[in-house]
Amino acid sequence: TGYTSSSEDDTYGDRTLNSVISLTASAEELNFYLKYVVCDSESEVCDLDNHLENMMGVINKEDMDTSLKSSIALPKDFEVDDFKQIIKGVLKACEYYGICLIGRDTNEASEIIISGTALGLCDNPLMKNTSEKGDLVVLTGKIGLAALGFNLENDNIYTKKALEPIAKIKEGINIKNSGGTSATDITDGLASELYEMKREDIGFMIYEDKLDISGEFKSLAAELNLNYLDLLLHVGEDFELVFTINKKNLHKLNFKYLVIGEVTDSKKVEIRLSDSTVRQISSRGYDHYVS
Repeated sequence: TGYTSSSEDDTYGDRTLNSVISLTASAEELNFYLKYVVCDSESEVCDLDNHLENMMGVINKEDMDTSLKSSIALPKDFEVDDFKQIIKGVLKACEYYGICLIGRDTNEASEIIISGTALGLCDNPLMKNTSEKGDLVVLTGKIGLAALGFNLENDNIYTKKALEPIAKIKEGINIKNSGGTSATDITDGLASELYEMKREDIGFMIYEDKLDISGEFKSLAAELNLNYLDLLLHVGEDFELVFTINKKNLHKLNFKYLVIGEVTDSKKVEIRLSDSTVRQISSRGYDHYVS
């Protein structure tokens, strides 16, 4: 799970900057399986790089100075060489994203637990709950692929999405500079994130037909006895960005995106299904407390 906050408390010359803090924790068997993890890959660094997008993906990196602190708890019998691979992966992630590792700590636990805290300064961070009625709801890419991938084996587009997430930093910068009104990353599922973005005076209408769900995706989900809409709405781990933007600014975006709905005044989070039925979406997201 992750948490991000900001506060205006630092002045540099004639600029007042916001302090931004993002933190996350991942536990083996709950957030990742060791047999799937490639600890020295730039793109999959034991889940540590994923949370960086929660902060960095929606903040203009040109305006901020970012650093990372990490803590790792390991079983007593954990191999030293494997520990070195984890650290190697952390350092590669820092290099890949231009982050400075300023400290780390280790402890003992019955399973691997990795936490990270990113610290930064920025001008005018793009927040979660600042959308306006009439804004479009947009994704930086297709969702649900990672959720399905964690239920599959072999090398395919779904397992690759699950095991090799890439933080959407460039897209986040472009969203902010193009007039995006709110944004967050999809960590625990689209539904959960929309409720995080929702204020009391607004709602969201999402359209199933705009989610770009392939026939293959539906077929694989059915074979695994999984509900394909649950995979899209309630699981997460895609680390795509969901954001809102005024329609007049849509042309300023310089990446492929999916417009999936709009901000309404219904005060509800709803989805219009392919058969035109409208249903309210529950706030259920990935459960970090299942034992």
